[in-house]
Order: sequence, then C-alpha cells, then structure tokens
Amino acid sequence: MKNLLKLAIKCLLVCLPMIVVTVYLRWQPFNYVDGEAPYYIWNRDQARQESETYYETIILGDSVANSAFLPEVLSDGTINMALGGMTPVESYYVMEEWLASHPAPKACYIAYQDIHLQQDECFWPRFMYSHRLSPAQGLEILACARRYECSGISSPTAFSDFLSYELYLPNKYMTSLVNAGLKGRRAFNETVYELNELHRGRYIGSYFQDYQEGTEPAVYEHFQTDPMIDFYYRKLIGLCMENGIRVRLIKPPMPDNSVCTDTYREEFRAYYAGLAEEYPEITVDWFDPCGTVYFSDAVHINPRGSLKLSEEIRNRYPEDFSGSDLSERQKEGLNDYIRYEKLPDQLRPWLENRDYILLCWDADGVFPTEEWEAELPCISACYGNPSADQELQYVLTDAEGAIKVRCERMEDPVFWTRPEPETFSMMVLDPDRRIVHWQDYRRDGEQYVVCADRMTE
Repeated sequence: MKNLLKLAIKCLLVCLPMIVVTVYLRWQPFNYVDGEAPYYIWNRDQARQESETYYETIILGDSVANSAFLPEVLSDGTINMALGGMTPVESYYVMEEWLASHPAPKACYIAYQDIHLQQDECFWPRFMYSHRLSPAQGLEILACARRYECSGISSPTAFSDFLSYELYLPNKYMTSLVNAGLKGRRAFNETVYELNELHRGRYIGSYFQDYQEGTEPAVYEHFQTDPMIDFYYRKLIGLCMENGIRVRLIKPPMPDNSVCTDTYREEFRAYYAGLAEEYPEITVDWFDPCGTVYFSDAVHINPRGSLKLSEEIRNRYPEDFSGSDLSERQKEGLNDYIRYEKLPDQLRPWLENRDYILLCWDADGVFPTEEWEAELPCISACYGNPSADQELQYVLTDAEGAIKVRCERMEDPVFWTRPEPETFSMMVLDPDRRIVHWQDYRRDGEQYVVCADRMTE
C-alpha cells in the first residue's frame, strides 16, 4: 500500500507541470492566444449571453461578410457576427446559439467568398483553437465530416486533435505560449476585444488598408460547393425560415479589375436559383464591382467600401433597419473610422446626411473645394446634415494670425493656424461638436499625403 502511495505521488509530481500549464491555458487565454482569437471569443460571448439590446439584423459569413457590413451605418440594432474563415458549418451553430439566448432577429444577411463554400480550412486552427464551438457542436461537425468525407476537417487523427484542443493540452498551444513570451499578450488582446465591441463585430480592415498596386486581380472560373458545406448552408437557411427570419444572401462587390468567366456566372446563378427554388422567401443579390479605392485587397472591402455598400443595402431594404438618429455607440464607431480616414476626398461620404461638420482651410487652392460654400476667404464648410445650417451656427474670425472656430455645443473655441504653403488642413466635428479628424495634407501628383496630425496638439 505504501509503495502504491509513493508511486501515485511520483506520478502526480511528473504530471504536475502539465496540469499547471493546462489550467493556465484554460483560464488565462488572453495571456497567450494570437491576435485573431479575441474576435472569436467576443463572437462566442455575444452569441451565448443575453443582451439588453434587441438586434433586429444579424450578419453571418466569413471575412468578406465581416468587412462588408458596417453596423454603425445600418442601424443601432445590427450586429456583425461574421468571422474570418467561417463557413456555413460554423455559421449554423452561431445562429443556433443566438436563438437560444436572444429573440429572433428580423433579418439575417449572409455572405461568403467562394473558397469558404469549397472547403473548411479554419475549423482546426481558428474555431477549435479559440474554443468558439462547444464540445457537442465540435463532435457533431466531426461526425458530419466523416459522413461527407470532408477532407478539411476529417482525418485519421481528428478525434485525438479534438481532445487535445478541448483539454487545452500543451501540444496544441505550446507555440502560442512560446511566442507570447514572458510579457504576454493580454494588453493587446484586451484592446482587440474592445475594438470588436466598438464596431459590433466588424474587424477585418477596421482601419484603412488600401488595395496595393500590383495586387493580382481575382479570377473566377468555376463556382463549386463542398457537399457538407452545402448541407449546412441549407440547414442554416432552414433554421432562419423556421424562426421567421428574412434571409438575404449577398454577393458583395468585387474590385472592378476582377474577372468572372461566363461559366462562373452560369454556375453561380444556377446554384443560387436552386436555393431560391427550395426557399422562395430568400433574396439573392449580386452587387456590381466598384473601384479599388474601396478595397484593401482583391476580395476584402475597406471601411469606405463598407460605408458605400451598407448605405446601398439600407436604402434597398429599409424594412430591415429601424431608427434614423445615431445612437451614442453609432457615433463612437463612425468617429473611429473618420479619425483614421487617409483620403481627404473620401471624408464627405462619411458625413453626408449625418450631423457632422467638415471644415477645410485651403489658402493656396491645392484642394478642389468649388462645390462648397465659402464662409471666409480660403475657408470652406460642408454640413453632413442638409438642415444643419439652420440648426447650427459657427463663427470663424481672424485672431492673431489664426482663425477661431466656434459653434454651438463646442465646449471651447479652437484656434486654427494657417497651413504651411502648398498644403491644406481639414477638420471634422462630430454631432457633439468634438473634433474627430484634424489633419494637414499636401498633394503629390494624383495622391494626397498626410503631412501633419493636428489631433495630437
């Protein structure tokens, strides 16, 4: 008996380091997970926890859907639950969780890039790694993958891999632990989580990455779907139909240098015609291509492209989005995008029909402001809300070589010094008359370059 006790103690001591590491991995994920995982954890929290807000419209899909829809523009009751690499397989379980914890939304917008209708490449490295799915959901997916012989998920080691992730074993997380180092990743991951909360789920291209010259345009020759993914796609639509949710299947815009063959178009339309025949209530929209200025790469829309698409969708389907006044969190989200807009000629679309003010000081005539009403020589102003000039008053007066800017609701006037020669300065005031964008630019050929950030002064 004494020998058995000694043996048990030795075994415990041998296993203790792994037990400690496993407990740490289970309870302190933000200390070590990579920068993508907080988005999946936020998504899991939102789907499983009750919310005081009624979300009337939900976005589902992969990174294309995540980048394409701006909740701040669509409505205060819109949430973007799309995730990078998500297929209809994982989307089905997100919606199932949502309906178990929330009232059914009025509408669900669904979009995928073609690769995520052909294979599930992120089930292991993203969804299992971040524990986005429950154990029961994971096992159900594995069983379905075996039935459909889905190579992206099913493998000879699939069950042992599943156990390794579910038990937080070091063989799956040691690389993350080593890369996190002694300092850890908590501060960064908490910031990422908060950013996701600010933009209600939209995180792909949250700030402005421009489509780089020389990027290979996307070429679409054939449209195909994996049998298992097709099964879950129909299952997802059926779940929405059972709960009285309007389903909008969206093909977001592609860059106008993309190439779609006639064969691709025929196969795409045939597949979605089959879905519409099975579910007559759904709508299917293929949006026209647009310029590369609206994209961060060959498939993902940047914020200004998302703004354009979201406004078009809101106008097309007004019944899916209620409320016209901006809520506080909508303003905060919009302010964040405006703050980081790098193209001065793209500032106005963010403000139009909203209670913002854009001021431009262009003393040397290097920025085209002919359309704006001149309030003082070299000063132009644009109200986002057409009725704002009746409701808001601001005064621009020379004061010691500067201009004093003041309008109703501003706490203190702002003194604006003249821009340097051959530059111009732009300021944006939000509905609460806070400065959210104030930068100086110079023109370099056809491009604009930021040469001073006045927000830091």
